[in-house]
Amino acid sequence: MFYLITQFVVVFLVAALLGGAIGWLMRARTLAKDLEAKWKSAYDREREAAEQCEKDKGACSERCQTLEAQAQTLEARIQTLQTQAEALSGQLKAAQTDTKAEPEMDPAVVREKVAQIARRTAADTTPTDDDLKAIKGIGPKLEALLKELGITSYRQIAHLQEDDIQYVAAALGSFPDRITRDNWMAGARKAHEQKYGTAL
Repeated sequence: MFYLITQFVVVFLVAALLGGAIGWLMRARTLAKDLEAKWKSAYDREREAAEQCEKDKGACSERCQTLEAQAQTLEARIQTLQTQAEALSGQLKAAQTDTKAEPEMDPAVVREKVAQIARRTAADTTPTDDDLKAIKGIGPKLEALLKELGITSYRQIAHLQEDDIQYVAAALGSFPDRITRDNWMAGARKAHEQKYGTAL
């Protein structure tokens, strides 16, 4: 009887141990599958990220090459524009020089022409000795030169015609555009009216 009980206990313990071992093995297998699935999922994500990174790197490389080509094109365009700007600047300076250049005139012819202008603009009257410095653009030096040329009154300057200006300017050693820019004629009419009370 005791022997049977002992055998039963031994069989029970063996069965329990086997059941525990089988259960542990099954749980270990399940954990291994879970870990395998987890690591596989992580591996797949990392691999996808690496592939995407390579794609992005390739796209960035192509974009960089495109931008570099555009930069080279722009640099060439800038150099072309700078060359054109320098050429235009040279042409502008040449045009300004041509505009400011005084025509070559015989001084004797100029003085004779200015003398005729002075007589004509006096209108058969005795020219008065006005203060020509009251006209904008005429200082003491120009006033003295004008009076040496016989132009001493507001009336004479007010009656200067367009063709007269180049001869007067040549005699004064000035540019014609200075007379027109400061509008000596209008200034002379205004000064005459203020002094004499009559308009020209």
